[in-house]
Amino acid sequence: MDTHPQHDVLDLRSETCSLQVVGASRYEACDQVECGCSSVVVCASEDCCNCPCSRHAKLCPTCGEYFCESSDKRLWTCFFEHVREGACRGEILSEPFSKLAKAFTSERHAELRNFICCDSDGLGRPLPEEVCLNLGLAVVYSSDVLPEYNEDVLISRDLERRRRRARLQRRRGAAMKHGISAAKPLKPVTVRLAPHKSSTIHLVAGALVVQHWTGSWHYRQLMEILDIMGLSKGQDFVRDRLDFLRGSNQILFEDLEAWAIAVTRRS
Repeated sequence: MDTHPQHDVLDLRSETCSLQVVGASRYEACDQVECGCSSVVVCASEDCCNCPCSRHAKLCPTCGEYFCESSDKRLWTCFFEHVREGACRGEILSEPFSKLAKAFTSERHAELRNFICCDSDGLGRPLPEEVCLNLGLAVVYSSDVLPEYNEDVLISRDLERRRRRARLQRRRGAAMKHGISAAKPLKPVTVRLAPHKSSTIHLVAGALVVQHWTGSWHYRQLMEILDIMGLSKGQDFVRDRLDFLRGSNQILFEDLEAWAIAVTRRS
């Protein structure tokens, strides 16, 4: 892998990738483990001090900067911070945002435009920009422009599968050695992918900001924004995603809620 030009002058020979590839706090799979491989670049995100290895250095599809991605080290991935800093917004989110801007020119969406840009809470304040940013990212992820799952989620799932197969093989081997039938297979402990789906996480993040900013969920407006941006779902889609993430990944849901509260307090 070629390093980014701006990092060519840096000596990374003594640096190792500190990306958390597995974490008990989020996935309940095993203890936290750092990657530890030799670094090749410095993460482009200003919110990160990691120097990822060639395996964990992701290349931004629009601006060409390298960043690292992990669900264990912080609430948001470095890629989200990279986008939020403004470096990539004009490219990655250009299509959903342009659709929203075009809709604002129509009288049909005048009420929505007022809600987003002028008076979202009855006090004459527009919505925090994090709402449309996260909803736009939810649309982009669901459209397969970006991968739905971070690599550490997939690694954690595959690790559990390998461990379960090893346990079953040991049980069968022991049973054959003693000439008895194998006991009932162990109940699998799986790492479910769905609770870590990026589009769901960003959708819930945007909805939580709306709720804490306005005091109401405004499901109709949220669904209208998603529909305009290119994600058309049933009328209960946002509510269902909120209930699902709250029940299936409570730690992450609480982290998102704390982040949403912080956003509304500083806006």
